[in-house]
Amino acid sequence: MNLPLGSLSGSGPSSGPWAGRSSWHALDELVRDYLLFRGFMPTLKMLDQEIKVDKEKGFRPDKIIDHILSLMGSHDLSGLRELWAHLQTRLFSRLEHKEAQAVSKLETGLFKLFVVHCVQTKHPEKVRTFFEVMSAELQSQSEWKDWFVLPFLTNPETHPTFAPFFSRHWQDTLLLSLFNLLALIYACLPPPKLADFRTSQSKIQTLQEENEALRRKLREMRIRDHRERPPSVPDIQPPEDVMDDFFIIAPESAPADVTSNTLKSFLRNITGTSANSSVVSASERRTAKPSSQLGTSSSSTSLKQSKPRSSSKSRVSHAPVKRLSQTSLNALPSASSTPNLAKSPAPPLSEPSSSPYPAPQDSIAYLLLSQEEYLEHQSEITHCRFSSTGALIASSDIDGVIKIWTPTPNPITQSTFIAQSAVTALDWVPTSDRHFLYGTRNGTVRFCDQVERKTQNEIHFEDQRTIRVLACSPNSNICALAASNASAELLTVYDLKTMTLLYELSDSTPICEVTSCSFNHNSQMLITSGIDGKIRIFDLRKQDCIASWMVHDQPISSSSLSLDETKIFALSQDGRFSGWSLYQTGQKCFDHQLDDPYYGSIKRQGVWNNQFALAGDGTHVLTCSSNGGIIYEFNTDEMTKVLGLKGLRNNAACTDWSAINDCGPCITASSAGQITISTLLSQ
Repeated sequence: MNLPLGSLSGSGPSSGPWAGRSSWHALDELVRDYLLFRGFMPTLKMLDQEIKVDKEKGFRPDKIIDHILSLMGSHDLSGLRELWAHLQTRLFSRLEHKEAQAVSKLETGLFKLFVVHCVQTKHPEKVRTFFEVMSAELQSQSEWKDWFVLPFLTNPETHPTFAPFFSRHWQDTLLLSLFNLLALIYACLPPPKLADFRTSQSKIQTLQEENEALRRKLREMRIRDHRERPPSVPDIQPPEDVMDDFFIIAPESAPADVTSNTLKSFLRNITGTSANSSVVSASERRTAKPSSQLGTSSSSTSLKQSKPRSSSKSRVSHAPVKRLSQTSLNALPSASSTPNLAKSPAPPLSEPSSSPYPAPQDSIAYLLLSQEEYLEHQSEITHCRFSSTGALIASSDIDGVIKIWTPTPNPITQSTFIAQSAVTALDWVPTSDRHFLYGTRNGTVRFCDQVERKTQNEIHFEDQRTIRVLACSPNSNICALAASNASAELLTVYDLKTMTLLYELSDSTPICEVTSCSFNHNSQMLITSGIDGKIRIFDLRKQDCIASWMVHDQPISSSSLSLDETKIFALSQDGRFSGWSLYQTGQKCFDHQLDDPYYGSIKRQGVWNNQFALAGDGTHVLTCSSNGGIIYEFNTDEMTKVLGLKGLRNNAACTDWSAINDCGPCITASSAGQITISTLLSQ
């Protein structure tokens, strides 16, 4: 039940060059011109032949209706059946169950119209042929049980059972309904990439023009700042120890040059700078020295005194890189800077989309490369989850809309699903980017295939249970399902292939409302958190709770296993972020209070269970905040803000972070339907 009408996929019928399918002829000519240019004459002839016999008439519903009427006019039953079978395979099989029932009624009405037309044109032999050919299919359908007597009636148009079908009103209504159905489906089919390339090309050109305009503005501001500087202020040379951001990434082996060139090429593509320029390193900030040593310190001395980020990486002196702007230097304290620098700062270009915080050891672990917005949702976001490869994102809202989309380079919707009520649980099947699960407020769970755009299986709870949590195991075909209603809480494990109940964990252990679940690597343990402030560990082999302890006196909004599966991290609703040993259950590793109005003074809206996401290094975490997300670096002693990801107009509702590579990305979603995708670079 994958594709509801009006939401088959893509961005809808009114977006881009695909709107109205007015560009079909232009696309055909484009393909024809390419084949002619390449000399593929047999393929070109085959294309022309296929276009001539196109059953869908260039996706024009009016032409399809005309073709159906012509088949009826010639009493071509086999042609009508062949056309309907093509539409069924090509289009109607991709609809949800409720729309499929409407299609079935249209099919029945269409064949009844064929019989009526044969009677009206006085071809009784065609009526008898129809029932001889179709009797095997129709005899089991209740809609046709009265129609088998029609060939034996003298005046069927006067019979009370058949008279309505001979009216002009019924016939016109049937054809109009079929026309509207085809028009709506064609309007919502996802456009091919060939139809979208002009929009992408135009957007790239616009971005390039904007980048060039910003560079010109930056040059003009630097020139104006230089002219307005008082004569008493001497020109300050760039610090000698500004290093290239990516110098420390290159390995010491022979392929180092290739790696360095690749990274610099990657940075050039993003920033649009020349081959001889690079970004000023935010991670190479130096600890300030006494003023008496500023004049005598050399680049090599500064490098020796700076604290290395990792003991396994050695720093080698090399020529300083060209600076992009004075604003970059103003934002970074340098060992060779003087107090006069602060007296003439460069004016800011715009409000930044990120705000770096003073980080441990004066280093910034992440650099914000870009931010994009995804605005396809019209209501409060309930979940946003990366697939296992990080190539796709599934997001849902309280209106029951689920979007599958790609985050980079530009957010593009791949498919859309619509549920009957608010989506309250969502998770990807980790083994591929194809399947995912979602649960709703009215107690429905569906196992979906986003490639085929259909629901493969579903279960439904009749006792008004809300699906709270869905969590798929990493290496087996099982999933944990937590649900609740006014009288009881439920924690179960289901088989994903058959959607059958394997065991019910809440039978042996009384539980409260579950807020999050996670499996360990071999799917033999299930860790849950609840609104009673407790963490529970279930042994799935024994089907019993083997450990539980109180984390906080406030409800736990989210919990997660560490990547090495030695700790359990928990975040309570009042902002207490704590770590607990998995092997020595109940032993606290650390406990920190997040300093953000999101957990205190403001009134939050739309708080769901994905309130934090761990980075791949296991020492950084992204949390929701009052206007976006905040990245913290944490250890047993302290928790320090590293980077603020702004951009949301409301408080964040949920978040996620893809740890596939060093560039993130990470996402934050708001209670107003806005999703921000931030691409980061680990330094």
